[in-house]
Amino acid sequence: MTRELTRCGDNRIVIHRYQQSASPPSFESQPFVCILISADRARDQRENEAICDLLVANNCRYFLSWGVDAEDWHDTMDYAYLGSDPNYAPPNSRHVMTSWHNDETLSDVAFFAKNCTNFDQHEFHNFLVLIIGDDEQLEQEVEAALVSEFATK
Repeated sequence: MTRELTRCGDNRIVIHRYQQSASPPSFESQPFVCILISADRARDQRENEAICDLLVANNCRYFLSWGVDAEDWHDTMDYAYLGSDPNYAPPNSRHVMTSWHNDETLSDVAFFAKNCTNFDQHEFHNFLVLIIGDDEQLEQEVEAALVSEFATK
């Protein structure tokens, strides 16, 4: 399930609840920030790798992970970036910054996504919230934190 959560100024936030048969959306090759919210304790590592490979291929340039196994997701994304080049040396122009946020609130994660993800030539306006697992209450909390943060100047 994919839907646009909100547009705040130049920023577009799309929320996608991951299902095995539905790939996360891309932003027409424009670079984007992925905020991965993990609520699933029974994940297959190969599937996680495939998700991260797809994010890199779709031009994700900043990846934040929060929730179950956030640090493992962070590492998987780092490996996906390195593996995007046959010699494991992708150019800096395709660099993917990564961070995990285990001990932070969702409000802190939303603040970080909005205010701390721009780097080098990247000024992000596209944000993909990728929810792994089926926790509707958590999804509502994520939405509330993002709308609150992105609605402020």
